[in-house]
Formats: sequence, C-alpha cells, structure tokens
Amino acid sequence: MKTLLLTLLCLLALRGGPAFAADSPRSAAAVPAELRAVMAAFGLADIGDAATVESSGSGFIVHPDGYILSNNHVVDGADKIDVVLHDGTIHRAKVLEADAYKDLALLKIEAKGLTAAPLGDSDKLKPGEVVITIGFPLSTIIGSATASIFEGKLNAKRDEKIEMLQIDAAVNPGNSGGPLVNDRGEVIGIVVSKLNAKYFLENADMLPERVNFAIPLREARGLLKTPYPYGVPVPKARTELKAKDIFQEMKPATVLILNHGGARGAGGSGKRFEFALPGLPSGAKNLELALVPGRGSVKPFLMGRYEVTQGQYQALMGKNPSTYKTGADYPVETVSWEDAKEFCRRLTAGLPDNLKGKFVFRLPTDAEWSVAVGLPEESGSTPKDKDCKIKDVYPWGTAWPPPSGAGNYCDESTKGKYGSLITGYNDGYVETAPVGSFKPNQFGLYDLGGNVWEWCEDWYDSDRIYRVLRGGSWFSGGNPAGLSSSYRGDCLPDRRNYYRYGFRCVVGVVGSAPR
Repeated sequence: MKTLLLTLLCLLALRGGPAFAADSPRSAAAVPAELRAVMAAFGLADIGDAATVESSGSGFIVHPDGYILSNNHVVDGADKIDVVLHDGTIHRAKVLEADAYKDLALLKIEAKGLTAAPLGDSDKLKPGEVVITIGFPLSTIIGSATASIFEGKLNAKRDEKIEMLQIDAAVNPGNSGGPLVNDRGEVIGIVVSKLNAKYFLENADMLPERVNFAIPLREARGLLKTPYPYGVPVPKARTELKAKDIFQEMKPATVLILNHGGARGAGGSGKRFEFALPGLPSGAKNLELALVPGRGSVKPFLMGRYEVTQGQYQALMGKNPSTYKTGADYPVETVSWEDAKEFCRRLTAGLPDNLKGKFVFRLPTDAEWSVAVGLPEESGSTPKDKDCKIKDVYPWGTAWPPPSGAGNYCDESTKGKYGSLITGYNDGYVETAPVGSFKPNQFGLYDLGGNVWEWCEDWYDSDRIYRVLRGGSWFSGGNPAGLSSSYRGDCLPDRRNYYRYGFRCVVGVVGSAPR
C-alpha cells in the first residue's frame, strides 16, 4: 500500500455563537453542548468565528509579552488571525512584521506572563544531531512532537540564497511555523512545510524520502529586534534532555495559528478536514470531511463532504473500478460494500502513529446519513422499518419536481438513453457528475441525493443479508418516492452494481464504531 500522507485542516463554525472582542481570550466554555463531546475526543479548542478560517499553522512564543514567531505563509492574506494557546484560550493577533522572502512573520497578542521558548544558536547545529519538530498538524490543542535527524544545510530554493536546515522528520502543512528544537530544548529553526511541498514537485527525482526543511533561527534576527531591541538574551548552558521532557517544556510555548481569510464559496457549518493523498492528479480534490451536529442518540460526527472520487480511490487502492472513467473528481462507482470498507481500512492504516488506535475511518451509519440529509426523527428499529416512512421530503427540500441545480438525477439530459425521466428537469450530465457540482446542504455536504448510491455500515434488516444504500443515483428518476430522503436501497455486500454504487467516509473514535 502506498504511504498515506495525512494532512488535516480543521475549522469549526459555531452559528449564532457569542461575539468576542478582539484580544479577548475565549475558552472552551463557549462551545455549544452538543459539540463538546466531539471536541473533547479530538482535543479541539473553541475557535469561535471559524467559518472564515481558511488555513491553520503553528508558531511559538519568543517573548513573555505575547510576541510570536511563525511562517509568513501561515498568516498571509488573513483578514483576522487567532492564536490558540496551550490552555485552549484564544487571542486575536496582529502581524507586527513580515518577511515574505524569508517566509517569516512576527505576531503580537495582548497577553503577558506567557512561557517563551528558549532560543538557541542555529549555527552550532551539526549533521547527525537529534532535532525535534513541534506543532499542530491536526489543529488540536494537544500538538505533536516528532524526533528527527539534522542532515545538513541546503539551498532549498533555486531562485533564493536562503540556506535551509534539512531534516528527516515527517512534516505536514499544520506544522508550518512551529519550532525546530535541538536536544537541549532550544529553538534553532522554524519548520516550513510549504517549501517542502513545492520543492518535492520540482525535484522529486533528486530527493530521498522523508526530506523536510526548517528556516534557521538566525534568519529571524531582524524580526526579533522588536521584542529584544538590545539583542536576544544568551541562553544559559543546558544539558541534553529526553524528547518527552522537551515536548512538555515546549508545549506551553507552542501555539496554534488560525488564518481567517474569508470563507471561499458555499460551505455550511462544521469542522473541515482535508486529506492529501499521494498520487492524486494535479488539482484533484482531496478527501474532506465536515462536522455534522448530532441529534438524539446520534452524536456529532465527521462525514465526507463529497463522495469518494475516482482519483482518491486510485491513489489509495491502486486501481479505478468505475464503469464511467470520466475524470479524477467524478465519484468512484462499481464498488461493493466490501470495497468501500477496505478503502476505509487503508485510510485508517495510514494515520500517523500518534493517532493509530484512537480514530478510525468507516462508512456512515444509516442513522447518521439521515441526520446528514436533514430528515426529522424516524421511527423503527432497522433501516427496513424506516424505509420510505417520511413522505415528500427530499435532499433539496419538499418541492416536486426538483428545482434547477438540485442534483444529478435521471432527467431530460438522458432522454433517449435511459428511462424513468424527471420531466422538465435537466442537470446537464448524462451519467455521473463531478462531485460538488451542485449546491451543498446546510452542513456543507454535497450530492446526498443523486450521482451515486452510497453504502452505509448497517444491515438492512435483522436477517443480516443485505447492506444499506442511501441517496439514489444519476439513474434515479421519475418516481418521487424513490428520490425521497427516507428511501433505502439494499444489496449484498459483495455486489458492485456496474455503474451506480459509491460511498463516502466518516471519522469515528475507536470503540464507538457501529457493529
């Protein structure tokens, strides 16, 4: 199996939440009760008005009075910047100085008495020494640390003369701006992942695996003159520390940075994770999930914003079983329930070591799917009991026929080729459509009606022979009952149906997955 590079960008939108003044710290107490369980499981802070969060990164405190160093690309283009401290409080930050050429930025929050990171001398670092990267690749207030070996210095940008520190640690985009620490717990560099991604694309044939970079701390001397006009204090002599002790010491000095650049496009509410799979064609969609609020016995959960695409399936599974191989961002189809479960298992196996055993990828339950599509409470103990019980409620609302842009169904565009048309409706696609081609629902989820049938975890009934399918497909047409949100399909778990069956994933906490 190909190595899975997992990158998670997290945002949590709290509609109708309290307003906070700039520079006023916020705590997790402001989180709506129904989201608290999920946030606790993922170790997330209340990030307030995160509907506008476009990206996140890391940084570290360089002075107790609220001065923070990070990468320029972490904060570039932000309308607002929030800094999450290790205790979960959030402070509005401003950029005091930025150097786009060196990719460095100095931020300031209104706080005093903070724990500042010990600053070391990057010029004394020698190849072969152990270094540690610390940051927030998962945008959690827990953070993570990865031990590494300093391999040497490299002019990592062909068009620039900045000498970079080359390390072998795994670095994800959320690590950008975090500290690179020597074995004495002193910061000697600023981790940068954006350069790594660009450089790999340009020099993939030249570099070994696990090559990443950090900016030497000496490159930040100009910015550090603001908090230290008379020079950075010379650190006291320190002895070698264990990695766990370094992490504990650096934890209060390392911060999560949220870039509020203005939300792009329609999007619903919910935390959003983005998974970058190696092997995706250029420009193809990564695998994203959004937070769906729970209801009753259904706890808040993370569900795929899109159906799994052909590009994603090919990247992870090494093949594309689809009947209609029309493009990387079209939904994968002709997959069985067992195929979908294997995809989820491989995603789970690719989690970083610090997350293995804690989280799992799986298919949505039938009950979760009902909440995600916006159905009211349903009665019945099995999906079969609930099948078609709620009438005249569709993924797009209650109107029939569906309004323009409602989704990809069997319509006038398929006339003459397939039957059971929705008269007077035309979505422009004869078969499947690229995922996300139509409007998302209130949770930012796309294609919950049409395009491809979606496998769910559940057995259809107590006989435990058939698995559940939801949402209909591009082949679903003129029968209103068949397009209703409460309609269920059922099929043997090893059957692929040659053009209509697909799926989307959810993330669960280990031990909470359905039977």
